[in-house]
Amino acid sequence: MVASQLLEAATQRAFALGAKEIEGYPAVPYDPEKPMPAAFAWTGVPALFQSAGYKRRARPVQTQPVFLKTRLAGIRMESVDRGRG
Repeated sequence: MVASQLLEAATQRAFALGAKEIEGYPAVPYDPEKPMPAAFAWTGVPALFQSAGYKRRARPVQTQPVFLKTRLAGIRMESVDRGRG
């Protein structure tokens, strides 16, 4: 799936550049039984983040879910060419 590959690449890039945590803000379908139109799901859906190892972050007000992935200490990420964006 293209979305999961893009999320994985963005996650690896952010960690390689020094990020310690990454947040994701998925779109939530109104009806979980029906697929969300792509025009509204461009930030991803919760299942995408869950399958990539992100964990749902607790929030005092649950207006929109926030998923968080934390870089594990001591794990080296792939080297990154910092000269390219």
